[in-house]
Amino acid sequence: MSVDERVKIILEELYSRGSKPRKKIDLRVLALLSLALSIAGLAIIVALGQTASAPLAQISDVYGNFLMNYATVRLQGKVVSMPYVDNSTGRLTIRFEINDGTGSILLYIYQPVSITVLKQGKIPLPGDFVETEAQIRVRETFTYGIIQAADVFHISKIEGEPLTVSKLS
Repeated sequence: MSVDERVKIILEELYSRGSKPRKKIDLRVLALLSLALSIAGLAIIVALGQTASAPLAQISDVYGNFLMNYATVRLQGKVVSMPYVDNSTGRLTIRFEINDGTGSILLYIYQPVSITVLKQGKIPLPGDFVETEAQIRVRETFTYGIIQAADVFHISKIEGEPLTVSKLS
């Protein structure tokens, strides 16, 4: 049976069931349409990804969890240590510890972000409330976070009524 005979049988079978051959679609048009749709979808994903913030995580969930290594999460808590500013290597580093009630974690700010933080006056002191996005680094016995942008580092100063001391014992 030749190819022409097969085509004839197929067309007869289609016509006998009421089907008619449809208009042929140019594959170039179909390829361009699929390319345009994929580029539009990618642009939407990129736009939504840039506006989304990192998920809020508790320190106990990330501390020692190797699955969270290099994950960017939002952390918040009270500063529990004095900030340590180090310039011994020629690169400015700021280090402080926060506690959210579930655990404590050290946060590092490396240069050039540390210079920006200093210029903005965002030095956390003990008792301040910090909310930031940090990239978590999990090592065998140590977990810490690295703040990678100054605009995601927010400090709320906890202020109250000043105490008046009238008598010391």
